[in-house]
Amino acid sequence: MDESGWDDEDRKARLEEKVKSSGIMALLGSLGDDAPADFFVGAGEGAYASPYGSAPLSDYEANELTTKEDPTSLQGGVDSATIKKISKNHAASIRACYEDQLAVYPNLEGRVEVKVVVGGGGSVIDADIMSSSLDNDLAESCILAQVRSWSVPVGEQAGVSVAKVPFNFRQGADVSAGVQSWDNFGMNSNPLNLAVQASNEWIAQQAEPAQQKKVQINANQFGVLQLKARKTVCTSESHKPLADRVEVWSERLGAHPTVGMMVAQFHQARRNCEIRTMQDRRAYARLALKRLEGPSDRCTFMNRMKAYPGLVDYIRKKILQRVKTPYDLMIVRQVCDNAIEATQKEIDAVLKSKKSHDDKIKGIKKLAKIYPTDMKVKLILLDLLEDAPGGKRLGEAKRLAEDLRHHPYADDRVRTRVGEFYHRIGKPDEAKRCFSEIVEFSPYVPAARRRLGDLYRTYGWYEDAYRQYETLSTMVPSDETVLILMAEAAALAGRVDEAVRLAERVSQSASAEGILTPGDVARLFNGLRLIEMRVAAREGGDEKKIKDLMKRSRRAGVLRDASGLRVVLKWDHPDVHLDLLVKDQDGEIGSADRLAEEFGAEWLVRKKDRPGPIVIQVARTEGSVIKESKAVLWIIENEGEPDEKVRKIEVVITDKKKEKLAWTIGVDGTVTETEVTKEKPITAKEFSK
Repeated sequence: MDESGWDDEDRKARLEEKVKSSGIMALLGSLGDDAPADFFVGAGEGAYASPYGSAPLSDYEANELTTKEDPTSLQGGVDSATIKKISKNHAASIRACYEDQLAVYPNLEGRVEVKVVVGGGGSVIDADIMSSSLDNDLAESCILAQVRSWSVPVGEQAGVSVAKVPFNFRQGADVSAGVQSWDNFGMNSNPLNLAVQASNEWIAQQAEPAQQKKVQINANQFGVLQLKARKTVCTSESHKPLADRVEVWSERLGAHPTVGMMVAQFHQARRNCEIRTMQDRRAYARLALKRLEGPSDRCTFMNRMKAYPGLVDYIRKKILQRVKTPYDLMIVRQVCDNAIEATQKEIDAVLKSKKSHDDKIKGIKKLAKIYPTDMKVKLILLDLLEDAPGGKRLGEAKRLAEDLRHHPYADDRVRTRVGEFYHRIGKPDEAKRCFSEIVEFSPYVPAARRRLGDLYRTYGWYEDAYRQYETLSTMVPSDETVLILMAEAAALAGRVDEAVRLAERVSQSASAEGILTPGDVARLFNGLRLIEMRVAAREGGDEKKIKDLMKRSRRAGVLRDASGLRVVLKWDHPDVHLDLLVKDQDGEIGSADRLAEEFGAEWLVRKKDRPGPIVIQVARTEGSVIKESKAVLWIIENEGEPDEKVRKIEVVITDKKKEKLAWTIGVDGTVTETEVTKEKPITAKEFSK
């Protein structure tokens, strides 16, 4: 439009029309909104004020540019002024989320209200969208990711605080043409001054006097927003194929790039037109993840790229694919997503303060919202839902189990618990599939293969367990303890002779003074198998077989550890943790003589001539399976002698209040169970009876 014949009044009237319909009012916001930060973006290409896009209003006199309401502190001790200041400090990164999508959707605008949960230490432990008219999932996800990275100053006594932080995003009017000809006007005729004057006059007509003061702006505040177009310089490398560009990026980074170098190089490559598409961004991300060492640096790189939410999701998946150990996964949770776990004190407080089962579920659900990445809380919720009276919440438990199973932070512990849930509700095939996912996500991790074999052995899939241990032996060929595991699975599958031969390959190794060796464990397990065979032969009256078994026992070396009394506690599940305690008459209460928890075994030995009875106690310890702990207790007297006595007791601890079981072994070999509960533990006095 030709404006050469216009006077100042004409220009003022023209700009007033623009003010009413677009750009400047986007700065001011609606008079009734509670916006701490509005973002103005020029409509013309290259009309931004800085390399990162247009400057946010909250970088200037935000107290004059906001409307009558501030961010509202909904709960806790963090006040609105603090939240407002933090939102101002992070305005550039929030704005980048919007602008990244604005390039794809030119008419994108709207309002997003974010609920921010601040922990006692000042970290944002959760952020969620309360309402949004932006209607863009990628921008909203990016905003949440940015908010979750905030650190909020809090007092020493601060607890968890919840605040609402609203953001308004609108595209501004195209006023870039006026910028090109500022020098043609005097100070009083500057188009921006005229726009400011027109907007303030229009505001004066629309707003109440009390509101006018808060929305006045001046030429300096507005004039800073658009100074000149951003220039783009494309390098010769920008025209090369992607593979060649990746080589160029790699050379620029040098031999030992840091996270800062990776991020700086990414932005430089974008300015040079070398990174244009999502394919380009992903190629650069793969280069970064390959060059950076360890999950901590990779997560730091991911957090520095949160202005690109689609890319961040891709980077997170690639980081998780590189996770090899539970420790690595813990680092990813803490650094990538700033994960904070609930303390046991918080969990106990919820469970103890709620009387009804439904109230306990509600309390744990609230805790799960505060700590959304804490898998421990979610597993407790799964147990509570499963145990709801009458099975009325079993459907909800199934849905939660499925969510946990596919959660990005589902580790071997989570998959174990979910698989056990399926097994308890009568879905063994689903349980087996869930267990198998432990190695699907970590196929080259020996610990994952070992755990899967142990779980298969626990739940009766003995041949499958044997195959897992066999694969494990190829992964760690020099580890002779795998032969012990293969022998256990073979014996349970009914191939006892094979089991004995496998264990004998380890049992011949020498013992070390004061140190438990794999040979000691192999001899113990082989001894138990041969004892079972001798018991069966005695019951069948087969004296010849008994003699043959005794010869084999001596040849295998299992009788070198024979004693007057041997008590063995043995279990299969990898998460069962039990203590075998013993009290001799006139002695102190003590633990078992020998501990081999990595093989699920503890045992003690006593001489033939005992002065009196002894009491043994099996206790479930912290970290054991909550639902059910199973084990076998062997009591063997006069091992290898003609008067050999063997007692085999199935130990099952399921009641949370009864986490201890005890037995008294008399001098004559009689075994009687002794009552013991959490409220009534066995004491030294009980042992002396």
